[in-house]
Amino acid sequence: MSFAVVFGKKPRKGERIHPELKLRVKKALELLDEKEVNSIIITGGATRKGLPSEADVAAEGIPSFIKDHHLHLECEARSTAERILNVKKMFTDRSRIDGLTIITGPYHVPRTRLLFRYLWPKILPRLSFSPVGPYSLREIITEAILFPIAFIGFILSLLKKFFKDV
Repeated sequence: MSFAVVFGKKPRKGERIHPELKLRVKKALELLDEKEVNSIIITGGATRKGLPSEADVAAEGIPSFIKDHHLHLECEARSTAERILNVKKMFTDRSRIDGLTIITGPYHVPRTRLLFRYLWPKILPRLSFSPVGPYSLREIITEAILFPIAFIGFILSLLKKFFKDV
């Protein structure tokens, strides 16, 4: 089976759902309709006080026949790393994953790819990205700051593994 994994996005103040998250869900539904994926997983916990999880809000507009047969929600994650780890936990038998298509913002792909390499390396041959949404200066700056932090964590894990084997 192939899955589209929609990465949630924190709503801006005064919003219930971020417009980019709506675009991501729309893309996942298109992939399902085109039979490129068999199921959709929407990720994202509650990131604004008084609001339900990003995943719950994103699923509200999805038709019930899809919800009943093709939709899985991950409602706990509050970070990219948590999204990856929680989706990984959903699959106890990894051999049943033919493909995993990550739907996130284009600015977010490099860091997400790096975190997958670190947190779930066995899925990499079956991993693809379908970026959706515009670039914004704020998001580019945020990723420029976070990417080196993720990269340093990855390098430290490699060093730890190397010195463990020596």
